Amino acid sequence: GTMLLLAHVARWRVPPQPPPSATDPGHQPGRERGSGMAPMELLFVVILPFSWTLWMFTSLSHKEERFLTMLYPLLCFAAALAADLALAMFESIVGLLCCQARRPSPITRTLTNLSALSLVLGTSALSVSRSAALYYHFRAPLRLYEKLYYDVVAAETPPAGGVCLGKEWYRFPSSFFLPDVPGEDGLRSMPLLWLNSSFDGQLPRPFDPGPHGTSRLPPHMNDRNLREASRYSQEGDCSFLVDLHLFSQQEPPPDPGIWSVAWCEAFLDTEASPFPWRSFWLPFGISDKRNSFGKYCIWRRAASGGETTSR
Repeated sequence: GTMLLLAHVARWRVPPQPPPSATDPGHQPGRERGSGMAPMELLFVVILPFSWTLWMFTSLSHKEERFLTMLYPLLCFAAALAADLALAMFESIVGLLCCQARRPSPITRTLTNLSALSLVLGTSALSVSRSAALYYHFRAPLRLYEKLYYDVVAAETPPAGGVCLGKEWYRFPSSFFLPDVPGEDGLRSMPLLWLNSSFDGQLPRPFDPGPHGTSRLPPHMNDRNLREASRYSQEGDCSFLVDLHLFSQQEPPPDPGIWSVAWCEAFLDTEASPFPWRSFWLPFGISDKRNSFGKYCIWRRAASGGETTSR
């Protein structure tokens, strides 16, 4: 209904074109080019496919933002079109209320331009606030993995174990954050290991070595996203442990007799934080005071900590 309304407004807004003469070489009898042709083409070629695709991905039970990459240009175009039509309607309504002639007066133009400027500044402020919220609320993993990298690089004795993750496996940014440590065949990346946790799906695994490692189907895989026990490592193989602790979570924190906190950063608890404060950031602690934060931490194996069974 909204798209049809926009198309109707666009059709009303486009000035009518003079009918083509019979001597026009491009003229076809019985087919006149009306004023609504271009907006209707815009509706069916751009707007409606965008709306259907957005609805389709939104209705999926499993959805990720990267699925919408193809829609971002059309989303910006649709937003610009809606803003342009809204400003045109505003200009026409102001003109009717002021009993002006068909041609807008300078006052109407000034009000329309101020409205357009307010729209641009308002959306820009919301965009900056949203980007700042993503940075300040969820920056903990990147900052902690950076500290881990430089700490291992500067260590006189590199750790023998790996970096272990449980339910926070999907926030691991990249293997570039894993420093090189001595191995049997020279330097190798510090191992990234998975621990058994509340996540019950299938975890990723490294590609097989060799020239066909990326094209060959590796063992212990399934197409139903079921748990694969072969992915899990023992906690005794870990030198560092990465986890997020929220007040509402059921999993206990790491054993303090084995692990000691190395670094911690604040991480937004989305379920305990109200809207719109969790979605937008305001300076001077305005939004932080209304949100709830957990602790995203990296634990280091204590000097006296022995090996244990898997978690």
